[in-house]
Amino acid sequence: MLRLHLIFPLGFSVDNRYLKRAGLDYWQEVDIRYYKDYDEFLKIVPDNIFIIGFSVHAKRPYTEAKVTHGTYLMFGPETRGLPKEIRDTILCYRIPIWGKVRSLNLSTSVGIVAYHYLYSMGYF
Repeated sequence: MLRLHLIFPLGFSVDNRYLKRAGLDYWQEVDIRYYKDYDEFLKIVPDNIFIIGFSVHAKRPYTEAKVTHGTYLMFGPETRGLPKEIRDTILCYRIPIWGKVRSLNLSTSVGIVAYHYLYSMGYF
């Protein structure tokens, strides 16, 4: 089972009907945890767990990140990305954008990164 940590404020609704529509038939495979803010989330992160973020402000491409089982992947809202105060405390990487695209939507970004790392760890 996958664990998804959602930290408020969110840029989307967590109303059950929206989540079911977005997740189609695999929400039963996701263990969702909610946190009122970033500080509350940090309280549950074990000391040996590494958090990496993804931001348009980062210089290094996501393919350079060293990810192992248990690494937390952090994404910000589509409209404004990860806040600077969070980017300043974790290593951040960027997803290169091709052409005249201004930004990638959140689910696309998560899919790109998650599948890349799963592949690199031998899951496929």
